[in-house]
Amino acid sequence: MTIKSRLNIVALLSVATVVVLFGFLLYTTWQISDELNQIDRVNQFAKRASELNIITEQFLAYEEQRYYEKWNTLYEDLQEKKSKIEKFPTRRVVTNALPSIKQSFALIQEVYNNPSVYQDQPEKRERLLERATARIRSDIQLLLAESQKLEQSRLQEVRTLQVYQRLQFLLILIPGIGFVVYMIFRIRKQLLASLGKLLEGTKSIANGNLDDKITVGGFEEHNELAQAFNEMTEKLQEHIKEEQKIRKKAEQNLKLWETLVDQDPSMVLIHIEGEVQFINEGGAKMMGVDSADNLIGESVFDYIDQAQKSQAIDRIRRIEEEKEQIAPEVYVIKRLDGENRYVQFESVPIVYNGKNATQTVGVDITEHINYEEQLQETLEEKSVLLQEIHHRVKNNLAIISGMMQLQAMESESKSLSNKLQESQLRIQSMASVHELLYDSESFTELNFTNQIEKLVATINDTLRIDTEVDINYELEDAILNVNQAIPTALIVNELVTNAFKHAFEQRDKGTINIILKTNQQELSLTIADNGVGLPDDFDIHQPSTLGMRIIQTLCGQLDATIEYQRENGSKFIIQFEMAEVKGIGS
Repeated sequence: MTIKSRLNIVALLSVATVVVLFGFLLYTTWQISDELNQIDRVNQFAKRASELNIITEQFLAYEEQRYYEKWNTLYEDLQEKKSKIEKFPTRRVVTNALPSIKQSFALIQEVYNNPSVYQDQPEKRERLLERATARIRSDIQLLLAESQKLEQSRLQEVRTLQVYQRLQFLLILIPGIGFVVYMIFRIRKQLLASLGKLLEGTKSIANGNLDDKITVGGFEEHNELAQAFNEMTEKLQEHIKEEQKIRKKAEQNLKLWETLVDQDPSMVLIHIEGEVQFINEGGAKMMGVDSADNLIGESVFDYIDQAQKSQAIDRIRRIEEEKEQIAPEVYVIKRLDGENRYVQFESVPIVYNGKNATQTVGVDITEHINYEEQLQETLEEKSVLLQEIHHRVKNNLAIISGMMQLQAMESESKSLSNKLQESQLRIQSMASVHELLYDSESFTELNFTNQIEKLVATINDTLRIDTEVDINYELEDAILNVNQAIPTALIVNELVTNAFKHAFEQRDKGTINIILKTNQQELSLTIADNGVGLPDDFDIHQPSTLGMRIIQTLCGQLDATIEYQRENGSKFIIQFEMAEVKGIGS
């Protein structure tokens, strides 16, 4: 049986004993209360009888009507009180007392109410009144005597009930308490015995005897607890074996780590507020020291370049105190032999011997830094050279353009002059790209928006036609690779030149709209005019002129699409993807 079940039985018996005692006390208390109520009724009856006797005397003395009415009221109340008294004497002399009192008082009333009847017989009248009064007094005394006897009888019953109550209370309480105490003592004895065995077993296990098993009898809970201890011991044995394996493996890993750290050419350093606690042989060699032991206790700040010392102190403080994860940094380290080395340090916060510390891994990147400096010098030289190339190409193209312009001016053939002028504009388009590249910081990309405006201004200045032409721009910023910028510039040159020369013949005024839009990597170039338009049989995909064939070829180089629309003149839409096109310009 479980401890819980036994304790429940003890609790149930205790509750049952209390309930029985409470019920018995409630019943006997009710009996005593009822007896006391009867005594109170007897006292009230005796009180009313005494009052009735007094009223009778007052009526005889004063013969007033009010005493008569009060006497009747008291008499009725006396009868009512008598009816409520249990075990009232039933002897005839007692039961006839109240009717006798009523008859005697009625006789007295009759004598007083009919004085003429006894006018001639005063002695008889006095005898009747004396006999009636004596009868009333005698009956009232009889009732008072019986009331007193009844009261004494009731009081004796109350005492008897009280004695009975105490005896019954003890008869119920003593066995109940005795049984409960017996059960508690027995449970306590078994509980202590089981706990003693459990304690003995746990002490044995605590002393390292993990093979011992705990066996207890009695309560189921203690058996379950003993079983749980045995299972815990078994798991503890397994855990100890596993822990021994892990510890052995950890020791092997530690030895392997120490071997790897000692063989690592990089610096592995542990320091507290800059004071060296551990450094491997690779780190000692990097510092120009024969043995790592010579650096223990030294300050790492003594080996850092003076310009970086305050930065290093703040870095260590942030790592150790604020536990920050800080990106690797490069410091100039002064070796003992006076040589400066560039070392990249990466540090993490750790706890070493119970104190906040920093573990740092340093890699000597001196050769890498020197190589980067050489590359930078080479890059600067190439940049200067490439800038000079763009400058010379631009100048050579300008010379060629100027020679063509002179040739066109000297030529008597208008057809040859026009062709030379068209070639001159094409060369100027390419020259303007090289000029922008020369003026920009990048030699591979340029802002094509600036290129368009400059190119159109050059065409306008070169052709100088009689028609007034308004140029409307709607340009978004577009960064193009040089290998896309040159073909696109030539396309703009061909379409704008064609519009200037042919769209506004015999007109005083014209308009050219140039729209450049980008959507992510897509570029859209629209060139439209409000001129006379191209012939009705014009087919953009079957070009018949040199300019249109050049445009088709350039679109092919850009992998672009071209569309022609007739909308109050001519409208060309070129679309292609902006990309890093490789070529000589790259």
